[in-house]
Amino acid sequence: MSITLKNLTRRYGPARAVDNLSATIPTGCFFTVLGPSGCGKSTLLRMIAGLEPLDEGRIALGDRTVAGPGLHLSPEARGVGCGVWAWCSNPMRCGRKWMCWIL
Repeated sequence: MSITLKNLTRRYGPARAVDNLSATIPTGCFFTVLGPSGCGKSTLLRMIAGLEPLDEGRIALGDRTVAGPGLHLSPEARGVGCGVWAWCSNPMRCGRKWMCWIL
């Protein structure tokens, strides 16, 4: 299933954790989100999974909109998940092995 992100914004008070992000992830693609601490990576993944509401924008999984103005499907209704890898919690596993383990 493809993932379409259109103008996503998530604020915490005056700070914008995600600011007007748009992207399309085609069906069958494996993707990662990389960046420095505090740049919104986990917030983005939590929004896609339905664990975090949007302040603005729209998320579609395949041809079905799951989040947008007045709409927020629950995580269990979306059928997606996310995994966050922290080196300090898994020092013996490389990222690829860890992904295979959680999948």
